[in-house]
Amino acid sequence: MKKLFILVFAFFNVITILRAQIPYPELIEKIKPSVVGIEAHDDTLITFRNGELRQYHSYGSGVLIAIDSINTYALTNEHVIAIKDSNGKTIRYAKDIVVSINMTDIGAFPCKGKIIKVNEELDLVALSATYPSNIKETPLVIVVGHDLWEEESNLKEGEVVLYSGYPLKWGRGEINLPLTRTGIISQLIPGSQTFLIDAFVQPGYSGSPVFLLRSKPNVLPAQWYFKFIGICKAYPYSLSPVYQKVKFAEIPDAYVIENPGFSVVIGISAVKQLFK
Repeated sequence: MKKLFILVFAFFNVITILRAQIPYPELIEKIKPSVVGIEAHDDTLITFRNGELRQYHSYGSGVLIAIDSINTYALTNEHVIAIKDSNGKTIRYAKDIVVSINMTDIGAFPCKGKIIKVNEELDLVALSATYPSNIKETPLVIVVGHDLWEEESNLKEGEVVLYSGYPLKWGRGEINLPLTRTGIISQLIPGSQTFLIDAFVQPGYSGSPVFLLRSKPNVLPAQWYFKFIGICKAYPYSLSPVYQKVKFAEIPDAYVIENPGFSVVIGISAVKQLFK
């Protein structure tokens, strides 16, 4: 009887292990080619906290999506390409928008972006991205078709997610360093098109695609797949001033960004609304 118990216990342990092991390398390899870098430039002068005037220059991330068999767009946050007033309202959109698309040999290639669909309230924009026809390298891209989309109503708190993007300006032309992180769905909000993931994000992650990881039921060993469930919007934060001396010079404009370690995600229902 004791031997039978040990065998049964060992059997269920093996099943648990087979179900629990998520093949992150394989899934990340599939997901990453859909991620793009976004840059927006404009001659408009923006006033920074220290009173300095600089030209508008914004960085973010995005994802290549297909809403049907013909139309493909780069999806990102509206605020990535928008020039805002002091109340956070959009004044206009940047004159020059660049979408950096993965190429096989030359890293990320900068393509001119054009606004196709935009909604300030949803904080979403769909961009077309075209590159010169004389480019010999083949784009290393994966387009996330609508058959891979999953709405908020089908999600569960605690499910595992991957999100990938270009923090700290790492999505520029010759540089192609998308960073992938993991997290879980932390909170679903009834009646809302947004939800929270337990995931640390930084400036530049705005527009990063979020993918849900699931395994097929009653299949051993586990067969894992991904679903596109939205894009990162922002993280709640506050700024704490830091006063320090560097080579005897006081730096009063240094700040510590208090990041709570979770991110707001705009769900697929909002993405579908953008294209209505």
